[in-house]
Amino acid sequence: MVEIVKLERLESILQGGEIMDVKKELERLAKDLLDERVRVTFGKAKLDSSRISDYPLLRGKEVLVKADFKGCKGEAFTSNPMEFEGSIRDVLACDN
Repeated sequence: MVEIVKLERLESILQGGEIMDVKKELERLAKDLLDERVRVTFGKAKLDSSRISDYPLLRGKEVLVKADFKGCKGEAFTSNPMEFEGSIRDVLACDN
């Protein structure tokens, strides 16, 4: 529940048009999670190309990445993939 409230606060800041240092705000919001581990790997997407043929993945422009954080899994498409394993602190230290 705390994470939801923190994300709602960040969303309201971003929608409000305030100028802010997003990295510092994320560090503040994630202060209790900085030493938690996250793992990001490449995955294979299961797409129904018989119905939709314009998936960026089918044209090779994007890749599916999968994240595992505290037993929760998430997926995202990106044209700039990177495998990663480390802490949230490590993520925030990255310049990418």
